[in-house]
Amino acid sequence: MVAGAVGGLAASYAMTLFLRVLDEIGLDPHPHHPQHSVERGDRDAAHEDREGGQDDATVEMVERVANALGIEMSRRAKELAGPITHYVFGSAMGALYGALAARHKLVTAGMGLAFGGLAWLLFDEIAIPVLRLSPPPTRTPLPVHLRAAGAHAVYGPGTELGRRLALAVLER
Repeated sequence: MVAGAVGGLAASYAMTLFLRVLDEIGLDPHPHHPQHSVERGDRDAAHEDREGGQDDATVEMVERVANALGIEMSRRAKELAGPITHYVFGSAMGALYGALAARHKLVTAGMGLAFGGLAWLLFDEIAIPVLRLSPPPTRTPLPVHLRAAGAHAVYGPGTELGRRLALAVLER
């Protein structure tokens, strides 16, 4: 479980770097879509106050929880909420992956690619729209879906590679 959490944290960072590269090369005409913005994992994920567009789903979720608790988030808090949520969630999913991988080798299919694909499907394509953190998938531009799938194609194998490296260190 610990090795999976380490792998998930490292893979979340790799995912953030992947999204930065996409942004730098200008590959996506929809960089600020809430379902999967190119700022996921960065403090720029909170851009509602700055640019008038919807915040990234990670920031929006934290803001909803804070509002339900009667807390109004400052701009700085929102800037921190996006990356913290991204990395905590990525680590938690990695921990679950690590626990399952230790019991069932099938979980590591495709060097973690199946895990990344499942995370993309369950969270980006189903949970985020169902929670109304983004428009429905049918109203989301194709490049946003492709960017999210690509980011999770980095996350899944990154988690498995990080898990294996962490296990090698822990077993010493």
